Amino acid sequence: LKVTHYQNGDPIPQAISNKQFIELGEAKIGCFSINDKGSYLYNWYAVNDKRNMCPKGWKIPTDEKWNKLKTQLKENPTYAGYRGSGSGNYYYMGNTGYFWSSTENNSTNAWNRVLSCNNSGVLRDYNTKTNGFSVRCVKEK
Repeated sequence: LKVTHYQNGDPIPQAISNKQFIELGEAKIGCFSINDKGSYLYNWYAVNDKRNMCPKGWKIPTDEKWNKLKTQLKENPTYAGYRGSGSGNYYYMGNTGYFWSSTENNSTNAWNRVLSCNNSGVLRDYNTKTNGFSVRCVKEK
């Protein structure tokens, strides 16, 4: 997904500097950044915003839905890496993809999936909501 606005037209703040990315995450404000490979990475607060970042008729998959999407993810890999909330730096670009689910693990973490070009599996993990991960949308029924 590469969007800069929520469904209602409100802009999703773009964090250009490391400092901006860290501050927006700490304030629990949804934001995105674009790495040097052109991938859009969002913190979980943008993913979970009620204004919905997916196009109309689409949504962010839940943790349960991701269990069913593993095959699709492996067939259409994206290795955008992620943006760390502690430093604001980018990591693992070109060899690992991190994807948010819409499911919260606890007040500071949410469930995600990790795809590595060095491994044929899809790892289920949870991570801090302030990190910047990729987003995939699924069609609503």
